[in-house]
Amino acid sequence: MTQEKPKGISTTVAVVGIIVGIIIGAVAGYLLVPQAGVATVTATVAGPTVTKAGPTVTATVGAKKPGEGMTFVFVGHWTAGPFSAVVQKGFLDACDELGAKGEFFMAEADVARQVRYIDEAVIRKVDGIVTTIISDTAFDEPIQKALAAGVNVISANADDSQGAAGNPRKSFIGQSFYTAGLSLGQYVAKKAIEKGLDLKTQRVAIFTSFPSSPWHAERGRGIRDGLVQAGADPKNIADVDCISEELATVERVQTGYLTANRDIKLFFATDGITTDRFTISAKAAGAKPEDVFFGGFDLTPGTVDGIMDGYVLASIDQQQYLQGYFAVYLLYLMKKYEFVSDIDTGKALIDKSNVAIYQELSPQKIR
Repeated sequence: MTQEKPKGISTTVAVVGIIVGIIIGAVAGYLLVPQAGVATVTATVAGPTVTKAGPTVTATVGAKKPGEGMTFVFVGHWTAGPFSAVVQKGFLDACDELGAKGEFFMAEADVARQVRYIDEAVIRKVDGIVTTIISDTAFDEPIQKALAAGVNVISANADDSQGAAGNPRKSFIGQSFYTAGLSLGQYVAKKAIEKGLDLKTQRVAIFTSFPSSPWHAERGRGIRDGLVQAGADPKNIADVDCISEELATVERVQTGYLTANRDIKLFFATDGITTDRFTISAKAAGAKPEDVFFGGFDLTPGTVDGIMDGYVLASIDQQQYLQGYFAVYLLYLMKKYEFVSDIDTGKALIDKSNVAIYQELSPQKIR
């Protein structure tokens, strides 16, 4: 990809307001309804309803959750790890709130397996599918077949590089990759210059687990633009393939690279796993915090520790919990009311000044 393509991620305030309003209304309405079989329902008034004086609140005992009887499926490209665990929690939390059945599959970067999971879900006539589109071609036909069969499909976390123009998926929930990369590149470049690093001569390494992925291409393009704007030579910026998302493999590649290239001081990563493992890898290579300037993505426990220890200057949080959580509610509303909307989950820049809250939420698999 050579230029940023509009993906419709900048959802209008009105549309997002409608979706959030309906979500809040649905959940609030449910919370007012005592659940069948739950021990905390203690009303002893005769009859099927309990009415409270004052502003009228009527709760029907035994009422169903709005999503009962529905099944939603998330098919991701990930290998099990700290990043995908947060997406999974958001997805299953939302399914639980709605009373829907949730199924979460990880294809471990095997596109053929990912497509097979989608096809199998379509055969079962599930109520909606969310998937990560990591190829501009492999998912076009299976998603078109799903839609033709009456099964709604949306993408989350990763999308076709051309957005809706490149794939028939109905919506995308995730981050604007280029602008997030640009923000990170500009921030780390500024900090490096303040510490006396000469960007004109400095070599730069960008770690990734998926060199061909849309997020690496767009985040990497943004990082490069931010660095070049600050005076870096684009010829000195190189990608480093960490081969997979398997934690030990990423550590081995990063540690080896850091050990063999001690003249490089400026590092980036374009995904959550290569960011998470950087601190451990840098320590294994004998590097001290003052030896490296590093920026990456997402807020896994290893990344939070890296920020606190000084090895990670900043990380961009795409708030992946929301990618799983909002996907369920959007598919539910799509099934019931045919809502279609893209949702940008953000690009919050986290550094030592604001990381404290993440120390609590990251282990809970929320941030």
